[in-house]
Amino acid sequence: MALVGLGWLLIYSTTYYQPDLQRHAARQAVFILLGLAVQWYLSRQSLTKLLQASPVLYGLSLALLVAVPLVGFEVNGARRWLSLGPLGALQPSELLKFSLPLLQVYLLQKGRWDLALAALLGPALLVLKQPDLGTAACYAASTWGLFFIAEFDWRGLVGGTLLGSWLASLGLHGYQKERLLMFLDPEKDATGAGWNLIQAKIAVGSGGLQGLGAFQGLQKRLMYVPEQHTDFLFTVLAEEWGLFGTTLLLLLFGLLLARGFRLARRAQSQQARWICAAACWSLAFQTVVNLAMVIGLFPVTGIPLPLLSYGGTALLSQCALLGLLHAEARAQHQASRAQARLQWSPRG
Repeated sequence: MALVGLGWLLIYSTTYYQPDLQRHAARQAVFILLGLAVQWYLSRQSLTKLLQASPVLYGLSLALLVAVPLVGFEVNGARRWLSLGPLGALQPSELLKFSLPLLQVYLLQKGRWDLALAALLGPALLVLKQPDLGTAACYAASTWGLFFIAEFDWRGLVGGTLLGSWLASLGLHGYQKERLLMFLDPEKDATGAGWNLIQAKIAVGSGGLQGLGAFQGLQKRLMYVPEQHTDFLFTVLAEEWGLFGTTLLLLLFGLLLARGFRLARRAQSQQARWICAAACWSLAFQTVVNLAMVIGLFPVTGIPLPLLSYGGTALLSQCALLGLLHAEARAQHQASRAQARLQWSPRG
């Protein structure tokens, strides 16, 4: 609740001086409510039943992803969305961040490592064609983390990582290669390809210790940092709330992920352990890559900040992952209460 509330406040601040974008805050508020409803619903479901439904969920998500090149629409040179009319747009690639790990856990339970790996290839190739290297990397990272937790042969993990990275590099578009070069030396093209990274660093650094104050960010008001309500939302927090605000954000994410991995460690069943670990690994990867990208420690990619950045489908997918964690938390709490009742005996 703290993270999504902070995200909505930052989105509202980002669009405060941009009348054409002010509708984003209202839409995000609606998706926050929908996301919390999805999380609540999944928290009341059995993980076993969700795993049994995973092939259907994966199939529906993949079918929507296949439909994107056929009937999807294009924004900024990328075709990633399906139009929902007055309801906005749907990004099917985000739905796979929830259904893909579920299906892979379902297959790993049956000992089908080959099918679990094959389930990654289709979505990864489709999103690379959009193009969306960041989402494909998220799929791969989630799969890598799941296989690592499931104690897959480390030589296979390393070999698969190197092979996948090499194959992905062959399909890079010109602007993606340029981003990699600008990551090494953004000053080489300060008014072109390196603009985003340079302005993001300026925004983060200008916040200082206490920040410039809510709604007072100069980089934001002058619109020097592109896509501030999505991929570069962290710059708004750093500029307006300073080091105090960014530290608060890191503590919140650290607490959330620490609790999630603690659930995985305490899980009594193998399937629950794998599901919790995969959900936490996916959220952790997206968080670390986004923050590292904004401060120049990682090339610019299209990975939003989980639970904060604007985007309805992404928020629903992330809340669904949290719903899986919530379901396991409730199961462990109920088990501990039942054990305590068994151990209690009345005096006399």
